[in-house]
Amino acid sequence: MKAPPSLFAGFIAVCVVLAITGGLSIMDSPEIARFKKLDEKRLRDLQGLSNAINGFRGKTHNLPETLEQLAQDQNWVTLKLHDDAQHPYDYLLKDDASYELCARFDAASEGRGYNYGGVGSGKHPAGRYCFSFSTAR
Repeated sequence: MKAPPSLFAGFIAVCVVLAITGGLSIMDSPEIARFKKLDEKRLRDLQGLSNAINGFRGKTHNLPETLEQLAQDQNWVTLKLHDDAQHPYDYLLKDDASYELCARFDAASEGRGYNYGGVGSGKHPAGRYCFSFSTAR
C-alpha cells in the first residue's frame, strides 16, 4: 500500500520546520555574536601589548613602568591602549619579570578556547579579567 503524497509532503514539511528551529536555537543572537567578536579583538590587542612589552624588555632589559611609557617607544606606534568602546587596558607590573594585562569583556568565553600565545587559551569570564605573564629574567 502506497502512502498518499500529502502525507509524504507533510512529513517533509515537519522535517524542514524542525531543522530550521534547531538551527536557530543553536545560533547566537546578533548582539551576542557582536560581543564575541569584540572580545576576540580585545584578546588580539592584549597579545599585541604583550609582544610589545616583551620587545621593550629585550631592548631595555626592564619592563615598562606603564603602557604609556611603552607607547612612547618609537617601535610601537600602533599599540591599542583602549578597546573600541574606549575602556582602557590595564597593565599591572608585579615584579621585574612578571605583569598582568587586564581588559573588560562583554561575554564569558563559554569554554571557547583560542591560542593567543601569551594570553594562553583566551578563556575569560564576562567583566574585567586579568591575564598573567612572565618574562625570562
